[in-house]
Amino acid sequence: MADNQQTKTLIPTQWIADNFGMLESASVTLCIVSYLLRVFDVEGWGLAVGISFSFYAAFVYLAAFIPHTTNSLVASVATRVCGISGSVTLIGLLFTFLHFPGAKSMLQIGSVTLGIAGIILLVLFATSKEKAHLRSIIRSLLLALFGIAHLIYQPGLV
Repeated sequence: MADNQQTKTLIPTQWIADNFGMLESASVTLCIVSYLLRVFDVEGWGLAVGISFSFYAAFVYLAAFIPHTTNSLVASVATRVCGISGSVTLIGLLFTFLHFPGAKSMLQIGSVTLGIAGIILLVLFATSKEKAHLRSIIRSLLLALFGIAHLIYQPGLV
């Protein structure tokens, strides 16, 4: 055992930060493919939707706690709110697809909170020179629109 060997401690949020683009692309791709399986009523779509949306919800939640180089308390809080409400929205969508009770409440709470936090981040993004939160803005506004669309076009949700 050499003294010059250093042991690295694996910090999950740092690993996610290092592989962020690849992980988000893979998660979104899995969600889209599983949603298409649902649309075309392919056997086993429920399992695919459950796994992919749960993974993406966990990813969005953990991504909210990646340290950013922002000095703004409002941006830091809004980013965390986007992650938490984004995961609630994704689980609400999962409940919608699988016809579980509680989907409507999760979509209402998650989508509205996500939209408000996304708009706050968008205003901060437009007024400052920091470009660190662009992914959070795009993700939060798209998820909020998708959640609200499911609330509007599926009125029989419980």
